[in-house]
Amino acid sequence: MMSEQIKVMVKKPDAEMFITSIDNSLQAFQKAVSGYIEVIRIGGSMAVICNEEGRLSDSYNCTVNGKPLYGTLLITGIDSEENITSIC
Repeated sequence: MMSEQIKVMVKKPDAEMFITSIDNSLQAFQKAVSGYIEVIRIGGSMAVICNEEGRLSDSYNCTVNGKPLYGTLLITGIDSEENITSIC
């Protein structure tokens, strides 16, 4: 069974942000951030998905909600039930 595709913003260290489509699956998120994921809610309906251990091996990316994040980040939508959704 194929996963639904969602639109996400991708932010890599020292690079411009861009929008792409990705499978809405744990495996796709883990592949994109190169490891186990951590989801950080930003605002009411957006979230950042990052590598929870990125600080151990990746380059600094940015700081979100006072927390420094490393490696590739995915910016997604998130609904009231904590489901990851498309940004648009």
